[in-house]
Amino acid sequence: LAYIWRQKYDVLVSLTPTFKMKVFNTLVRAKHKIPFEYTRGLAAVCAYEKVLKQLGVSQIDTSYELYIPQEAVQKVHTFLEKNLLQHKPFLFFNPAGGSRYKTLTVRKTEEILHSFPPNLPVVLCNYQDAYPIYRKGVILWNSEDILQTAALIKEAGYVLTVDTGISHLTAVFNKPVSVLFSLKSYDYEPAIKSSLLGTWTPRGTDVQVLWGKTSVNQIPTEDIVQSVLKSSCRKYRS
Repeated sequence: LAYIWRQKYDVLVSLTPTFKMKVFNTLVRAKHKIPFEYTRGLAAVCAYEKVLKQLGVSQIDTSYELYIPQEAVQKVHTFLEKNLLQHKPFLFFNPAGGSRYKTLTVRKTEEILHSFPPNLPVVLCNYQDAYPIYRKGVILWNSEDILQTAALIKEAGYVLTVDTGISHLTAVFNKPVSVLFSLKSYDYEPAIKSSLLGTWTPRGTDVQVLWGKTSVNQIPTEDIVQSVLKSSCRKYRS
């Protein structure tokens, strides 16, 4: 905080309307402070675009660009080849988030997996070995390298994930995705669906958003499964 206080900035842009962030923003010495309310309802990248235009920037490219090292691409190629997933529209499933409100339990994850058609190939992101293999057709992905995971998502047919950074990787490759949110994580913003929903959901042409009141585990399993199957994985409906 002392370091921040000593700095002098031209512009402060704040996209998080929590009380903690508002207090922090008062410590930032900036000529202009642009609050969350100014960009309410816009996706984060579009919010920054609006601010840049206000500041006089005319040529703005909001497309995504992500460099993936060749080593990561090769690891994914080997993984797909080993598991006979090359050229198959598999589902990439990430059940783990940054808090207990955003993380699916082992039991809920198992329930979801057993509700998918048996012929749907699923790659389960098994962060810290928290999720064992549940059924035939489920393949574990144990890498903790986010760029390797990005390379794998690039090859996926569909992504199912809780509210975490992985959901935004899908936008880089314009992958269809279902994202599970917890209202508890955003209870500091009353106008949830008109503001933060638009701010923090990933951009894309096929994004399904499901909400649990307190936890993602409260979202009905049937709703989660149907959100996946009604999109690009519909060919696997039983």
